[in-house]
Amino acid sequence: MGHPPSGASRVALADATGDKNADILVAGKGFVSVLPGNGNGEFGKAITSITDVEATSFAVHEVNMDARVDVVVASNKAPGVTLLLNQDNGTFTPFTTFLTLFPVSAVALADFTDDGKPDLLLVEPTLDRVVVYVNTSGDPDLNTERQVLTPR
Repeated sequence: MGHPPSGASRVALADATGDKNADILVAGKGFVSVLPGNGNGEFGKAITSITDVEATSFAVHEVNMDARVDVVVASNKAPGVTLLLNQDNGTFTPFTTFLTLFPVSAVALADFTDDGKPDLLLVEPTLDRVVVYVNTSGDPDLNTERQVLTPR
């Protein structure tokens, strides 16, 4: 059975290799790794993609409408959220970074607007707010419209 790289601090399950089996995805300081599932509860050797982010939060979802799950990684140590596109072999390529004013403590990807396109939600605790980037195109840059939600 495969082992995640040392320093993995976040985990998710998704089919990142395109074989219809659940894979384990882990993120940590400077990496996102996939442990490919073989369909019987066992997982192969980690396939690691290098990032420039010390992941303290990450989310997995199909972003660019290509039927492959992609990854968004954030850090509570530096501003910005990085989108990594799935190459369909267990590796991810950095695509873009969404700039934020302050570090981000949590991210989520989901269709918040019920239009079939994934939207990006992030938390900026320094400003005590949640920001939703509404995907208006389905493109990987999310071609977004930004909505800020603050506590009342």
